[in-house]
Amino acid sequence: MATSQLGQVGEILGTVGAPGAFTAQRTATADDLDIEVKGVGRLRFPISRAQAQRLCSIARPASYGLGEATLYDGRVRNTWEIPKSRVKIDQRSWRRTLLPVLDAMRSDLGLPDGSKLRAVFHGMLVYAPGQFFVRHKDSEKADGMVGTLVVTLPSSFKGGAMLVEHQGETVVYRASRQPLSFISFYADCFHEVRPVRSGYRIVLTYDLAARPTMAKARARQDRFSRAPRPPRDSPLGPAVHAGAREDQGALRARGRRSPLLASRPRVAGKAGRRPQVVGADPADGTYTRWGTPICPSSLPRASRWLRRLTRAGALKF
Repeated sequence: MATSQLGQVGEILGTVGAPGAFTAQRTATADDLDIEVKGVGRLRFPISRAQAQRLCSIARPASYGLGEATLYDGRVRNTWEIPKSRVKIDQRSWRRTLLPVLDAMRSDLGLPDGSKLRAVFHGMLVYAPGQFFVRHKDSEKADGMVGTLVVTLPSSFKGGAMLVEHQGETVVYRASRQPLSFISFYADCFHEVRPVRSGYRIVLTYDLAARPTMAKARARQDRFSRAPRPPRDSPLGPAVHAGAREDQGALRARGRRSPLLASRPRVAGKAGRRPQVVGADPADGTYTRWGTPICPSSLPRASRWLRRLTRAGALKF
């Protein structure tokens, strides 16, 4: 297909609407949030000016990502950062507030019912008077990252509005009168923080990752267990049965996906056993499936592989 035709297809797909928004906001009380910062102590809400200044005294200038590089430039990002290693949150109580908010935001952002948002704590930011962050996109910090969550803590400040932009549409978030403000947006959104005019804007930042629920993972496992498998003495038998064992392990690990084979041709669970893949060539690390060289990391899941071979008539049961 010509490049111009691909561009037209991309433009058409870009105009197709989808349920949900590119950004969402929720509010909650701070009753379940208990934070202790090393060198400062337990935070008391609303955070006072004196305590905010102590946070700045132990913080470091925040960096930002540009491609694979990590840069420091006060003209681009001028704010204080406290690494997560210095921030201790009582997760047991915090989850009572955070998990319902994440579930509501999953719906707000249009993610499917069979998925679940997971928030990975990244750090704490303190915006002092005059500090800001120019328009930018977040770099991917974790596998499966789909967006960012910003939790604004109770404090007194003016300015510091947050702008989130996507495909020409901009949403402005200003200081909320509620104790906690949760702002989420997809990773492909541009966003910025306007300069703080007075006071201190203090936030927690999280990476948002989406994963299937246990019910969805179990349904996928049930479909695979009902599918016919080749005999163990066939060329594909050991690899397919090894994939079944790995799927069982993935189900126990809260539905995380696992490949049919790892980068090294070793079956998980029993050390020393190797799957008998047709045409293995240890010299260059490639394998052959029906005469076609492939890399172990590119092998499809066992169930998908089995369906394709059966549909093509290569396997008969």
